[in-house]
Amino acid sequence: MLMAASAGCERATPRAEVEYTFALIGSDADHPAWPVVQAGARRFATDHPSVHIICEAPQRDTPAAQQAVIGRVRQQRLDAMAIWPVSGASLVGVIDDLVGRGVPVVTVGADAVDSRRVGFVGWDQRRVGESLANLAAKQIHRGRTLMVLHADRRTEHLAMRWQALQSAMSAQTRLKALMELDCQGSPAVARQWIAERMQRYPDLSGWISLEDWPLRGLAEPESLLPVGCVMITCHPGPAYWPLVAEGEVGFVATDYFEWGWRAMWIAYNVVRKVPLEAPDYYTPIEQVTADNLPAWQQRWHGWLGTPQATAAAPAENPVE
Repeated sequence: MLMAASAGCERATPRAEVEYTFALIGSDADHPAWPVVQAGARRFATDHPSVHIICEAPQRDTPAAQQAVIGRVRQQRLDAMAIWPVSGASLVGVIDDLVGRGVPVVTVGADAVDSRRVGFVGWDQRRVGESLANLAAKQIHRGRTLMVLHADRRTEHLAMRWQALQSAMSAQTRLKALMELDCQGSPAVARQWIAERMQRYPDLSGWISLEDWPLRGLAEPESLLPVGCVMITCHPGPAYWPLVAEGEVGFVATDYFEWGWRAMWIAYNVVRKVPLEAPDYYTPIEQVTADNLPAWQQRWHGWLGTPQATAAAPAENPVE
């Protein structure tokens, strides 16, 4: 009888909760949205104390630099990894190897559709391209000619964005893309193209850049374009807010906090073998201009947990 009672007590002893370690790998340590993506992931860990998160990103946004970071981080014991790919195609083999070794991978921001990744959270690249064209039509009031900065056609998510931009530009009649210039994803090359073309075409109305390359790391971004020439691009981080306030730059954006939080949520459910009705989540496309900049700034401060505001965690089961 005593033995039975003892056994019953042992069965009633609560088990310690399983702890998990997830890695979040960024595309570029200097990306304007990277701090917010990390904040979203860390908020998930705050809400789920059994989850521990490692955040790393390469100093340069190249496939080789990102793969080096992944190679270093994967030496640790990991239960899952979320990756914001520089190039999805370049990571297919890496992702498949991780999944094959029992480390499920979620892609963030840009997808790796041919890989064995278990989920994706980000935006629709085609809708980003369309939104860049639509925002240009709304923000560029002087004249009708502009130029487009793109990057390597082999970077599949930017290629989709560019193709959608071209289609949207063709569908409207007011603005005309005078030239499409390959900056190779380099801020220095992007700024060189702008300086050269503005000298040759001083009455140019604006620029569309598929990413924020021309503004990245620029000490005095207000000196990049002459008065009246507008830039349309992505990712309105704090360094760019003065340009937005002056109406010199308009941005396409999204809920980057959701990217980090949702990636951890997908990983958390996968490692616990909880079925997901929809493993792919697309965040809405937004536009940030002088008109709604204060609201965007308030959200940004909330995402980062600064004193001005505090962000609420996303819904566990969002309505699609």
